[in-house]
Amino acid sequence: MTTDILSKWKAQSLPRSYNPCRKVVFTIKSRDQGWGSERRPHQGLYEHAWSWFDVGLERLEAIDMGKCTPEIPIPRGFMDQFYLESAQGSTKTPTSIACDIRSVNPAVIKVPGDPPAYKYDHPGELGEYRLQSNQTAHPRVKEHIITWASDDSTDPNSPEGARLERVGRGRCTGNGDFVRNLEVGDIITVWARARFPGWRNVVREVKIDLYWAV
Repeated sequence: MTTDILSKWKAQSLPRSYNPCRKVVFTIKSRDQGWGSERRPHQGLYEHAWSWFDVGLERLEAIDMGKCTPEIPIPRGFMDQFYLESAQGSTKTPTSIACDIRSVNPAVIKVPGDPPAYKYDHPGELGEYRLQSNQTAHPRVKEHIITWASDDSTDPNSPEGARLERVGRGRCTGNGDFVRNLEVGDIITVWARARFPGWRNVVREVKIDLYWAV
C-alpha cells in the first residue's frame, strides 16, 4: 500500500460500531513520598497505599443554541445534524448546534453560592475502579502497565478480583465494563491522587494507548 493510499484510507476510515474500543493500555511511571512513619510489614507493597491513580471519563455532547434546549447527548451519526440541506438538496447550511464536553467521572457537583460554583466530586476512599496504587513508602519510580480489555470478565468478588487488589488495582477494573461502554468521541483522563498529611504522588510519566475496531 503506497503512502498516498494509506493516508487516504486513514483519513476516511471510521469505527465500525458505536462502541468500537477493544483495549486500553495505561503506562504509569511514579512513586509515593518514599518513606513512612515506621517500618511496617506492608512497606514496598500495595496495602495501605494512599497514593494512587483514578480513571476519568469525559463525553462529547451537543447543545441546540437556536432552540435554547438543555444539553442532550449527541445521537449516532451526530455529524449530520450540523448541516441542513435546502429543499432542492443542492446546498447545505450550518445549524446552531454547539458541542461541549461533560465530565462523566468524576461527577461535577454544584456548590451553593451567588453565583453558584461547580467542582469535581472526588471520592476520598480507594474506589473499586482504582487504576493503580503506588507501592507503599517506596523510594524508586516504578513502571506499571495496566491493560483493560473489552473481553475482560473478572468477577470483583472472585479470587482473581482479590488478586487485583493485591497488585494495587480496584476489584472492578477487570470486568471490561469501562472499555465496552466507551463511545466515539469519549475522552479518557487519569487523575493522580494522594490523601493524608505526608502522602505524595510523584508522577514521571503517564501514557494511554487505545485500540479499536475499524
